[in-house]
Amino acid sequence: MPDLSLPDFSDTTGRLLTEFNTFAQQVGDALPILEQMGYEVTTFKVTWGLPPKARLRLKSSGNSDIQKVKVIATKAQGGGILVSTLITSAVTAKRIQSTMDVGFPRHSARRFWEMIGDAA
Repeated sequence: MPDLSLPDFSDTTGRLLTEFNTFAQQVGDALPILEQMGYEVTTFKVTWGLPPKARLRLKSSGNSDIQKVKVIATKAQGGGILVSTLITSAVTAKRIQSTMDVGFPRHSARRFWEMIGDAA
C-alpha cells in the first residue's frame, strides 16, 4: 500500500533560512573578488515566495585591464558553484566590455568615425 502520509513541514522555515544564509554567504565571499575586478553591487534583492528569487546586479566601475581580471579570477578558484559562476560571468562581461567602444565593437566604431570624418 502506498505511503499517504503528509511530508514533514515542521522545520520548513528553518531549512529555508539555512539555504538563504548559505546563498548570502557565498555571494558575500564573491564580492571582494568582484570588487578587485572592477565591479560594485548596485542591487541585492531577495523576493520570498515559492520558489524564492534573488537578484544581484553589478555595475562595472571602469574599464579594467582584461589580463589583470583574468589573473584575479585564476587566483580565486574554488569557493563553490555560485562563486565560480559569478566570477566567470564577470570575466566574460569584462572581456566583452574590453572589445566594445561606445556600444559598438571597436573595429565598427573606428569605421563609423572614419565615415563621419570622410563625410565632413
